[in-house]
Amino acid sequence: MNAAVLNQSRAAHISRNNLAALAPLRRSKDLWVGETSTGVWVEWGSEMPAVVSALLPVPGVVFYSKRGTDWLPIHAAIPDFTAPGFDKSQMIAIDHAIVPEPISATPPQSACERVPVTLVPSDVPRRTTALRCDVPTLVGWSERATSWEIGRLRGAICENRVLLRGDSLPILAGAERFWGDRVLAPLGLRPEPAWPEKTLRESAGVDDSEILILTPQSAEAIPTSSLQPLSRAAIRMLQEK
Repeated sequence: MNAAVLNQSRAAHISRNNLAALAPLRRSKDLWVGETSTGVWVEWGSEMPAVVSALLPVPGVVFYSKRGTDWLPIHAAIPDFTAPGFDKSQMIAIDHAIVPEPISATPPQSACERVPVTLVPSDVPRRTTALRCDVPTLVGWSERATSWEIGRLRGAICENRVLLRGDSLPILAGAERFWGDRVLAPLGLRPEPAWPEKTLRESAGVDDSEILILTPQSAEAIPTSSLQPLSRAAIRMLQEK
């Protein structure tokens, strides 16, 4: 069918099931729809090749041009007096025809639930990456250790307890030994749920500048910057405080 002739059309009649063919054009401001007893009457006020292109593949589509107040099927010389001839007040805009009602978001029915983080037994062997002991224990060890052994450690003190980190941690009586990097858990235990360290820190509100320490009794965070290199003199000063 000649495109120039088709572009003279100002209306078309299609089945109701095929109205979705116009979905890509639902933002058009001059495209109107009216229900008929046999389908849908689509009308537009000016030349709209995009509408013609969208409707052309629709089975059974009939295009109409307008002469005065009469509607003529394309290539017909006689008006179709059965054409609906809707008044615009009886028609609806295409966006309301394809989506009849406004879309409203519905919140999900299931609410988020808090998941407690606990420590559970673990039989997986872990490398000790930190230990915590009291100040007198650390001072006693430092008097026997070499300067090289002490210099390989970093420590942070809180009240009378010291957290030690390093590649070669000493074996100290009564010390708590931990595994992990940015989340420390006691040897023989593991966090449950078994989330990655980043998720565990985020769930506890601990940022990248802090280390999260988990024990069966508590969870605490210490700044990474508080871990300072140790020396024999610095350890002796701790005993004097």
